[in-house]
Amino acid sequence: LQEQIDAQMARELEEQQEREDLRMNEDIEAKFTQVWKWIEDFTPMGSKEEAE
Repeated sequence: LQEQIDAQMARELEEQQEREDLRMNEDIEAKFTQVWKWIEDFTPMGSKEEAE
């Protein structure tokens, strides 16, 4: 019985960690997107044209 409880707890902890990792990745992506937009907005138009 204890082994079953331990296995269930391990599965639940793993699932919780996966959810937290996914949420953290989404948060990082949102922040990166925001910062990237700031960089694009800050870059002078002439520099953008040269990059293309």
